[in-house]
Amino acid sequence: MARQDSCPCSLPEAISSVFNIPLGELLCEEVTGTKESRKLFTARPLSQGQLRFLARMAILQHHMHDRLIFGNICAG
Repeated sequence: MARQDSCPCSLPEAISSVFNIPLGELLCEEVTGTKESRKLFTARPLSQGQLRFLARMAILQHHMHDRLIFGNICAG
């Protein structure tokens, strides 16, 4: 819905598209680095970087939802 395309994309890619934020600014070292991978998000305790990344994604997902819903209401 964010890209007006039916191909799937990740949450960070959708947020990047909607808010015109470079994808590199959304991702953190824990996601992109060689030290850890996304699979390690199941391990506990989460690192501070992982917690910041997840919190940022949750907040921006909520804002993206509001923007997309408002945009569709205004377009109709």
